[in-house]
Amino acid sequence: MTPSSADQAMNENASSETKSNESLTTALHSAVHRAAKQTQGGVAILFTVNCTTEGSKGNPQLRLAAGFSTPEAAQHAAPAVYPIAAQCFQTREIQRETTKSEEEEEGGTHASELIAFPVNFASRLHGTLVVGSPVPIEDNKKLQLTMLCNTVALLLDQAALESEVDHLKHKLSQKPLQQAEESKNPGELLALSEALFSQDLEVIQKDEMMVKVERLKSDFIEKMSCELRTPLNNSIESIISVIANEGEGLSNEAKNLLRSALDDGSTFQRTLESILELWRLRQDELTVVVQEVSFPEVVDEAIFSVQDTLGDKPVEIEIALQEPFPRIKTDLAKLTQIIFMLLDNGVKFTPSGTVTIRACVDSNSNLICEISDTGIGICPEDLSMIYDEFYQVDDTSSTKYRGSGLGLTLAKELVSLLHGSMTTDSDVGHGSEFCFQLPVTQVE
Repeated sequence: MTPSSADQAMNENASSETKSNESLTTALHSAVHRAAKQTQGGVAILFTVNCTTEGSKGNPQLRLAAGFSTPEAAQHAAPAVYPIAAQCFQTREIQRETTKSEEEEEGGTHASELIAFPVNFASRLHGTLVVGSPVPIEDNKKLQLTMLCNTVALLLDQAALESEVDHLKHKLSQKPLQQAEESKNPGELLALSEALFSQDLEVIQKDEMMVKVERLKSDFIEKMSCELRTPLNNSIESIISVIANEGEGLSNEAKNLLRSALDDGSTFQRTLESILELWRLRQDELTVVVQEVSFPEVVDEAIFSVQDTLGDKPVEIEIALQEPFPRIKTDLAKLTQIIFMLLDNGVKFTPSGTVTIRACVDSNSNLICEISDTGIGICPEDLSMIYDEFYQVDDTSSTKYRGSGLGLTLAKELVSLLHGSMTTDSDVGHGSEFCFQLPVTQVE
């Protein structure tokens, strides 16, 4: 190889390495930002080390951060979370810290959580990902963060192996041919190439497996939709028809049995619809349709819809809305769902007393809606888990209080879909308060 061609090859390699580093940084930056988004206004910090096939070299160093207002804020926070990152790095196990601080103004406690995840692939540890959240992180979010760490580990591992291969290639190109033949480096290069190929193969296999899993999920949801929802709707319609057309010829016992079956069918129908709605939302299949909305009419419709849950309980629904309430633009169907599910939850867990809905539009064009009740309340240890799918506060709640444990999950995710936020406050024996805030457009 002539000097000019060698220089050209080196320039091409340098250019290729620069593009590879830029691509890696972009991918890592995206992953860290996705990690921060898994928390409610939290942050994520990635610490990495130089890693080779022989092991990790050095201590973890700050690589990237997300969720901070400025780079200086991230630099300032890094030393504070470094101990948990170092412990995770040493043990190669997830580390978790939870702190509770008294909030005198609100008369309660506020729990924040710090979790460090190991970033390793095939026994090679590349660093740790530390996530901080102002509230305890939900289990499904922790699973997503673990999968995100696996992706980051694959990116870093592939970059490290490629760097080693390029380094050995460069060393071989600088030696005489006969010395290169006698050297052990070609064997090392072959081993690294095999490791890189094995890793690529594993990535491909994992991708194929994920595609299969997603296909199975989609098939299951479609079958559940067709094979369960259609006959269920037919059964409900048949029961309603029998009660309406042959009610006078039925005994009281038969009528009670049919009404009980209708109640069970309607409950199952709502559960099935919630599962399908949550699935479509998680698959980003729900679109936001903005239109003009009369909020008082939405409230009236929601109150009408919870009459079955209300039954003959001594519970009064009170309305306290801004007067006059401005007309707004948002997604009518999703706003109606949110109001109904929160109102239904309040009525369901209030044996007697009141459920109050308050709402207004503030000066920043945010719809602020608060639904409070004087019901049984929620224990502090359960408060962080009430938005988990199918979660019930105790073993008897699913039978004593009819429901699937999906209403609050779906309500919160619909609020997030509309770029809003939700807070919860509760006192055992005195009731609960759910408040959500949505950005809306006021109609002149």
